[in-house]
Amino acid sequence: MRSDLHGGSLTLVAALIAGVSLAVSAGPVRAQNDARGVAGTEARDAWRASLEAEARGVWITSNAAYQAEDGGIERYGLDWSAEPGGMSGSGCLWGERSGQSTVFWRFARLWDPVEERGIVHQASPSGAVAMGYHDGGGEELIQTLVQPNGSRMEIRHLTELEGDSVRIDRSFQRADAAADWVEGRTYRWVRRMDVVSPCEAG
Repeated sequence: MRSDLHGGSLTLVAALIAGVSLAVSAGPVRAQNDARGVAGTEARDAWRASLEAEARGVWITSNAAYQAEDGGIERYGLDWSAEPGGMSGSGCLWGERSGQSTVFWRFARLWDPVEERGIVHQASPSGAVAMGYHDGGGEELIQTLVQPNGSRMEIRHLTELEGDSVRIDRSFQRADAAADWVEGRTYRWVRRMDVVSPCEAG
């Protein structure tokens, strides 16, 4: 999940039910449930592996391409943690300017056993919130971002992995589900083991 919160603007930085008749024989229903169970287990395992992998070190990206738009923010950082059991976690995103760090977003990531997908919820100090679903492997996140004044938009993040320690994140936005996605920023996140996160203090 990635969120693109830029400067003080707090804009971007960052189910379907099918019924089965009770008259249907148990055989097909059991087969469907068995197949769903296998897929669900694979999705849970991928979610757990993603959370545990991201929690090693912190992730840093340069903001050089957008620094003028973001009030001088030089780079962003992400710090993730995984809870015991690996199915939930937390995190935060901060920006750095002139040696000072400011936390912009705090995250909670949970597993939804009904949808069999990960939920990502994030909140900013200004009162903006975003929530949506992650796929099991961590490549796509779609959220609804709501500002303190009630205005909203949809945010999409596509993540590509380059080895174990590099992630390319592309963000998109649209006004609602009927609109086309408009591509926004691209960031290259690098895992760092030598950077101290300001998240606990923030």
